[in-house]
Amino acid sequence: MGTKFDIPRLKLRERTGVYATGRARILQILETAFDIVMTKGYAALSLREIARACEIRVGAVSYYYRTKEDLIRDLLESAVAPYKDFAEDVERNEAIPPEQKFRIMVEMVLEDIRTEKTTKFYPELWALSNHDPFVSNLLDQTYSAQRSVFQRIIRSINPALSEETARDLALYVSSSLEGMTLFVGYERSQADKFDRMNRLAVDNLLDVVRRATDAVFDGADR
Repeated sequence: MGTKFDIPRLKLRERTGVYATGRARILQILETAFDIVMTKGYAALSLREIARACEIRVGAVSYYYRTKEDLIRDLLESAVAPYKDFAEDVERNEAIPPEQKFRIMVEMVLEDIRTEKTTKFYPELWALSNHDPFVSNLLDQTYSAQRSVFQRIIRSINPALSEETARDLALYVSSSLEGMTLFVGYERSQADKFDRMNRLAVDNLLDVVRRATDAVFDGADR
C-alpha cells in the first residue's frame, strides 16, 4: 500500500573510513535485521540469524556490530533518520504556513502507520521496551525528536503558549497519533476507518492547538 509521502525505510548515518562496499554490507545487514524484527519479532533477531539470512559468515556481521545492542541502536537510528529529515524539511520551509506544516506532519504520521513496516516494526519495539531499558531509552529519544518538531510548530501557530504547554501539547498530539496504530494501522481491525480517523485527527488536533491557552491547559480556569 503506497502513501503520498515518500519516506525511505532506512537511511544510513555517515561513517568515516567506511567505503562504498562497506556501506553496502551495512545496509544489507540492517535491511535484513529490519525484516526479521518485522516478520519474526525481536526475539528472533541475532547476529547469527542475520548472517544466515544474508548468506554470509557471522564474522562479516560482527565486524560492523560487535553486539546485538550496537546493531539495534544503528537500526533504529537508520529507521528514524528519514522521518527526521522529512520533518526538518517541512519545518524549515518558509513558504509553508505554520498550520499547513502541522497538517502535513499529522498526515505524514498517520499515513505512515498504514504501512506494514510501521505497524509491525515499532509495536514490536514498544512491547520490548516494557522489559528492556536499552530499547526503552532508544524509543524515548526517537519520539522526543518527533515531539520537538511538533512543539516548535505549535508555538508558531499559537505564540502565546509557554514552552511547557507547547511541549505537553506536542506529547498529546504524538500519543494520539501513535495510538491509532493499534486500530487503523496496516491490516488492523478498523483499517477501513482510516480516512475518517485521518480527517478527525487533523482537524480536531489543529483546533486544540489553536484554542489552547496556558490557563486552560493547566486547569486554572476551572
